[in-house]
Amino acid sequence: MPAYVAILRGINVSGQKKIKMDSLQALFEKLGMSQVTTYIQSGNIVFISKLSKQAELQRIIEDGIKKEYGFSVPVLLLTKSQLKKAIKDNPYPEDNIDAKKLYFTFVDKKPSKINIDKLNLTDIKGDEYQIINNVVYVYCHGSYGKTKLSNTFLEKTLQINATTRNWNSVNKLAEIIESY
Repeated sequence: MPAYVAILRGINVSGQKKIKMDSLQALFEKLGMSQVTTYIQSGNIVFISKLSKQAELQRIIEDGIKKEYGFSVPVLLLTKSQLKKAIKDNPYPEDNIDAKKLYFTFVDKKPSKINIDKLNLTDIKGDEYQIINNVVYVYCHGSYGKTKLSNTFLEKTLQINATTRNWNSVNKLAEIIESY
């Protein structure tokens, strides 16, 4: 059975869309997932499912969250191989950067050329990004809290659904899923 990482967008941020991880774990189990592990409070869940169609599984999770908690939460799913590829494709070698300033913005589809061109015309104040497949790799020279390349900005500019995780979280999720 395939292993997945579900990355939820916008829960437990500034008191909004609060979900306790033990409750979320129980919901995933109720929805038929097994070996469910959560990682930190921002909505990272590693699990195994009998279902192999990501779109169907994503819909089941989003519908389950809406029914259980009364609000919608976008969910991005990654297989073990997709997560490993995202890490492998990282264009910012760890030995050349401050890893605390590297972020992976996972998107639900590859952005269109028109929207990428709009992003390219934006003054991003010295920060850097590269888009490879369904990941926008963001390297902030300052702090992520001050970057123009926030998750919300990227969603609006690129017209996609997205959720961002830092380098350490992405690697921890890879470590967890590797044990499945």
